[in-house]
Amino acid sequence: MWKWTQEGLDRARQLIQSGLEIIGENELFYIALGFIHTQYINFVLSKDKSHLQKAEEYARKAFALNPGSARGHFLMGFIEHCQQNNEEAVKELKLALTIDPNDPETLNMLAYACAMTGKESAAEPLFKKAFEIDPLNPLIHFFYMACQWYGGRFDAALESYSTARRLDPENPLTLVCHGYLLAYTCR
Repeated sequence: MWKWTQEGLDRARQLIQSGLEIIGENELFYIALGFIHTQYINFVLSKDKSHLQKAEEYARKAFALNPGSARGHFLMGFIEHCQQNNEEAVKELKLALTIDPNDPETLNMLAYACAMTGKESAAEPLFKKAFEIDPLNPLIHFFYMACQWYGGRFDAALESYSTARRLDPENPLTLVCHGYLLAYTCR
């Protein structure tokens, strides 16, 4: 999925569907399918909003299996993020975090959502905790880089970029961001 391509998403969806066919209904597989559908929109590979409707359907299926699903609330938060409903995204992500306070993906996404809504002081401790739990996750470093970049801290963003790039050298989005950062810092 993290190849950021249509083919990568299609393949990820196919693999998860195969898993469902083998083992039957599964909360985490439903969450994964929902997340994959959000990425068609998030990666700007499709403008078809039915992907977000499908993601919501998979979230409902996950909640039917586990009404207290932290990952379900994470997915709902990401869906809200994709619809640019940042306040609702923050609410869902905070709910996910109350259920599972040590999930690095939720910490990362909540930190990013806070930073995007101008609450950088709330984002910093969330990023810090995410780094402590999962220091080798390139997405946490990437989101942290993005927040630094958007905040005009380009030199700090370049440092975070270096870590994200080292951890995931094949990520095409990281390469694009590097170009922008170099332009901003004139290096």
